[in-house]
Amino acid sequence: MIRPVVRVVPGGGHPPDETIQGWDVTSEGTDGVTTHFVSQRLAMESAIQLAKRVGAELFIHDGSGKLCLYAKYQAQS
Repeated sequence: MIRPVVRVVPGGGHPPDETIQGWDVTSEGTDGVTTHFVSQRLAMESAIQLAKRVGAELFIHDGSGKLCLYAKYQAQS
């Protein structure tokens, strides 16, 4: 089974588009929904909850798009 992937990236995606402010949470392998947040902290909280719920790999990128945190979660029952 392929593990879903959840990412936190600067607004505008990865690599970042500097004209778009805020942070996006994207989920690959689930429903592919992208949610936009005004702060990285809010985006990270949402991404962690989602990754735990679906058992995903989590990639959090910094403002330049560089990977700064990686975690792997098992799906919650």
